[in-house]
Amino acid sequence: MQVIIVPNFRKRLLNVILLLALWISMVTVADFMNSNTKLLNVSLNENIHFSYPINMKIDRIYVSEKEGSNGIRAASLFSTTPIDIMKKIEAKGLGFSFSFPSAFQVNEQSFAGNEILYHVDFSNKSKDIHGFVQVWNLQTPLKDFLINSKSTSPGNFKDFKMSEIKINNLDGYLWDYTSVNDSNSVKALEAFFQKDGKMYRLSYFVPEKSFNKEHEKIFMNILDSLKIS
Repeated sequence: MQVIIVPNFRKRLLNVILLLALWISMVTVADFMNSNTKLLNVSLNENIHFSYPINMKIDRIYVSEKEGSNGIRAASLFSTTPIDIMKKIEAKGLGFSFSFPSAFQVNEQSFAGNEILYHVDFSNKSKDIHGFVQVWNLQTPLKDFLINSKSTSPGNFKDFKMSEIKINNLDGYLWDYTSVNDSNSVKALEAFFQKDGKMYRLSYFVPEKSFNKEHEKIFMNILDSLKIS
């Protein structure tokens, strides 16, 4: 009977295990990197071609074609709130129109009485970002109405600011504040204008923790689009 003695057996076994673990890690990393480099090719109208990693998901693709243009402008938007693609809404009979991000959902509502003449809600898909546009029948001076509304409001305001603004040759007022309650805090931007006995209101609300410059830009894009004839 022969006895084979392997010197430093434990050390050699440990080295083998470490080499095996290193090899498995290298195979795993290589497979991961390979999966990230696999591309999916997409063609639109035989004019636009692009590729993207197969492990990514595209939520929306917008293609627009302007009158008199031979080219097509396309954009792939991974954001849930695109701000560059706008859709126009006209309030029939009121000489009033505005545009909003096309990713927003809108819902027009009617109110009893003759105080609120027009109302449309808008919101993102998750409903945490929302707002509305209204037209009111208002015969009192706008500034007096706003001051009275603020003083009688049951809301708890933080960092409230009221300033004068001018949009498309219309003079108005901007409210910039945070509404605080027991469950959460909401950042609010509201604009008010008055013309020919009517008040035009744009309100935009975002959870305070989510508010950033992009939301301010969305609000300003909607505000700049207001047209009152």
